[in-house]
Amino acid sequence: MGLPPGLTTVALYSKSAKLKLPLKAITEEFQVGKGRLQMMLRYSRDPHVREIDTKVKSGRKWKASQAVDQAIETAKLKEVIGATQTGKQGFGYGKEKRVWWSKGSDKEKTEMVIHEIRQQSEELRVQEAVQQRQQGQWTTWKMSYKDLFHGMIYGTRLHCD
Repeated sequence: MGLPPGLTTVALYSKSAKLKLPLKAITEEFQVGKGRLQMMLRYSRDPHVREIDTKVKSGRKWKASQAVDQAIETAKLKEVIGATQTGKQGFGYGKEKRVWWSKGSDKEKTEMVIHEIRQQSEELRVQEAVQQRQQGQWTTWKMSYKDLFHGMIYGTRLHCD
């Protein structure tokens, strides 16, 4: 790919960085799959499956059941906090329609948990990038992937702060 050898994988998979590459981390997809499986077992239509407190095997470093429990607690906390103001629109307005944990269907709850697992992975990536002095410099850039692509196509000079 022509990347410098010191570049970490954090820069490749980050979704909140200025340079968003269309790559997905295998570990994140593994965690999402295990989280989805845990939610399927927890909210199964079969009452016998629901009664059993099943733990999905996911390795030593990351536990699917703990991650799902944490994501559920985060979703419930967001419901308690409510809709906060963003931008100049006013209180409670936003781009997307909010689905609260207490009123969500099983499918919506699963999607909330998956979103929280992805969010947690992204937060860990950003934390790791910020801690790296040289490799984490991309976190302070003020250009986007679109700017970089435009510069490559039209030969414009890019200014990095």
